[in-house]
Amino acid sequence: MPTFITGALVVAGTIVIIMLLIAINKQNNRRQTRVLLHGFNHAGAIRGLSFSSQEILKNYIIGLDGLHRHLLILHYSGTAIYTSLPLADIKTCIIKKNYESVEYGSATKSAVEQELRSISLQFSFNNNADDLFVEFYNSRVNSIYEMAELETKAKDWQLLLSKMLQKEIDIRA
Repeated sequence: MPTFITGALVVAGTIVIIMLLIAINKQNNRRQTRVLLHGFNHAGAIRGLSFSSQEILKNYIIGLDGLHRHLLILHYSGTAIYTSLPLADIKTCIIKKNYESVEYGSATKSAVEQELRSISLQFSFNNNADDLFVEFYNSRVNSIYEMAELETKAKDWQLLLSKMLQKEIDIRA
């Protein structure tokens, strides 16, 4: 009987420690997101932007100021990199899906399948500068269960920005 009780206490203690570590990790992630969002809003305020749409992703925050027709992008992976884009400078905004080949099976019977690696918004520019990518989904960072939701978000942003870019073309014409 004492062995059973000792085993139950060890299992219960392990579960409590794991739950505590998960809670601490979630709290740290929320705190980091809050700090990044505050910095993002401050960077927008410095540029005179007021965001009508914002999206917080794993490694990006994007914000659109519809009135000033401006997009602000924060890429964070250790350091924060801000990119400020007037819509007048953007030629196109499309969804880009990257796939990778994955080999399944054994040495005698194998098959190669294409797996979705990432879903991004790809911006091309009027001045022929290098394209800019904003990654909504990455199979190495996001869960497969997030893929459909993040793809929908990417499509919503692509539709919104494409409409605004079309208006930009109409304004220039």
